[in-house]
Amino acid sequence: MIDEIYLDMDQVLCDYDYWLDFHNARMPNGKSDWVLLDEIGPIYWAKMPWLESGRQLYKDVLKYCNKYSLKLGILSAVGLNCGKIGKHQWLKENCPEVPLNAIILADKGDEKYKWAKPNRLLIDDREKICNAFIEAGGNAIQYTGNNIETFKQIKKLIGYR
Repeated sequence: MIDEIYLDMDQVLCDYDYWLDFHNARMPNGKSDWVLLDEIGPIYWAKMPWLESGRQLYKDVLKYCNKYSLKLGILSAVGLNCGKIGKHQWLKENCPEVPLNAIILADKGDEKYKWAKPNRLLIDDREKICNAFIEAGGNAIQYTGNNIETFKQIKKLIGYR
């Protein structure tokens, strides 16, 4: 039975792509310029803007978790220490309902599967990460920005109406 829901941050709650371009921190190959992001420091991560769909998703999942006594957590990834500091600051300011012990910041997205358990559901934007989480014994939904579809999938997996 699923009793824990974990939300990713980048491109689920936060508009990472917009913020990356806003800071001219995208390399020609499309990847993040980690050297520049490290130079900017924690403030980069702490001031990421919400995705509007992500803000609504957070509110709706929080309400759902409260209604059905489910644990709400964050499972995100960033390898930079300044990123971990900044993401914690962002969560403290924007998601104060999520306790510190329910926040997991992996070094790499590809490591999220390590926190997979049969009672956990991860909502993440990357199909590869969702598949690895499922293969490791957890449950996952790939987030596309469509909150109605996401909640249909949540209800189907968890079984509450």
